[in-house]
Amino acid sequence: MAALKSALGRVASFGKSIIENANPFATRAFSSQFAVSPRLTSHHIVILGLDGVHTDVLQRLMKAGRLPALTRLRYRREHVAICYVVNSSSVLFAFFLRFRCLMRPYRHPCVRSKEGTFTMRAKCNYPSISEPNWAACIYGTDPQSLEFYDVLETYPAFDHLEEKLQFESIFSLVKTYVPHSTTAAVYGWDLLRDILNPRFVDMDLAADLKLSHFDRDEWVVQQTVDLLQSDDPPTLLFAHIDNIDEEGHEVGILGQRYEDAIISADAQVQRVLDALAHHTHTTLFVVSDHGRARRTDGRDHNEFSPEAINIPLWVSGPTVQAGTEPLHANIMDIAPSVLQLLHIPQPWCMRGRPIQHVHATQPHPQTH
Repeated sequence: MAALKSALGRVASFGKSIIENANPFATRAFSSQFAVSPRLTSHHIVILGLDGVHTDVLQRLMKAGRLPALTRLRYRREHVAICYVVNSSSVLFAFFLRFRCLMRPYRHPCVRSKEGTFTMRAKCNYPSISEPNWAACIYGTDPQSLEFYDVLETYPAFDHLEEKLQFESIFSLVKTYVPHSTTAAVYGWDLLRDILNPRFVDMDLAADLKLSHFDRDEWVVQQTVDLLQSDDPPTLLFAHIDNIDEEGHEVGILGQRYEDAIISADAQVQRVLDALAHHTHTTLFVVSDHGRARRTDGRDHNEFSPEAINIPLWVSGPTVQAGTEPLHANIMDIAPSVLQLLHIPQPWCMRGRPIQHVHATQPHPQTH
C-alpha cells in the first residue's frame, strides 16, 4: 500500500509539472478551492445606468455580435490550466494531457474570470418608469415604500425621502461610513437631480440640456472616463445614459434607431471599461431601469408585463463570482450590494438584499 501511495504521489507530481510547463499560469490551479475571490484593502464602485433597455432587442444584438463590450461582460473568461491527480483513475487523464500538450496547451475555462455575473431576468418595480426605479436603485427599497406610485406630475424629492420618510441613500451612507470618501453623479436627464441630495454628492455633474440626447450621453461618458482616470477617482460614481430610452419613445423597439442607440451605448460602455482597465479594486454595475411595453411597440413602458419589468444586469469586479447568473435580482438590490462591498451596515429602511454571487471585500483600514 505504501508503495502504491508513493507511486501515485510521483504520478501527481509528474502531472502537475506537465500542466505547469504547458501553461506557466497554472500554479494556483492545483487547489481543491480554485474559485476564491481576492481580498482587497480598498474599493471603488461604479454604477452605469442604461435607461430603457428592452431585453429581447438586447439579446438579439448580442447574439449577432453587435455588442462586443456588453457581451464581454457576460462571456469572457480567464483560462487557466487545471488538473487533479487524486486517485488511480486520474493517471490516464495525466497521460492524456501529456499527449494533448504536444499539440497545444491544455486549457480549462475555470470559474476565475476578469468579468462577472449577468442576467436578463432581473426585475424593476412597478410603476416601470425611470424616476421610481432609479430611486429604488439609489435608496435600496421599492418605489411604494418611497411613496412613488403610478404616473404622477410630481414625485417625492430627496428631502421628502430622507427627512420625512427617514430613508438613506447609498451616497449618504458612503459619506457617513467611509473615511475620506468622495462621491459623484454624472447625468444628462435632469429629473435625476430630484433624488440626489447635493449634501452627499461631492461632484454633481449635469449635462447641458440644450445638447441632443446623444451628445449628452457622450458628455456623460467623457466626464465619467475623466473621473476614473483622475489621480483620486470617486469612491462611488453613478453615471446615467439616457438616449436609448429617448429613441424608444420616439420610434419604438422596431425602429433601427433604437438598435443604433443600444449599439452606441455599447461603445460608450467600452470606453468606461477601458478607463477601468487598471482599476483592480473596482466593481462595476451596469443596469437598466425598465424595459419596453409590447402593446405600444416599445414607445411606452409603464405596464405590468414581462417586457416592461425584465431588465438586464451585469456586475463585474474582483470579488464577483464570474460565469454565473444571479437569481431573483432586483434593481433595489444594487444598493445593499454596494454596502456589502464597502462593509457598510445595511439600514432597516433598505428592503433589497445583496445580489447573488457578489461577495464582500476586505474591510477598509481604519484611519480614526
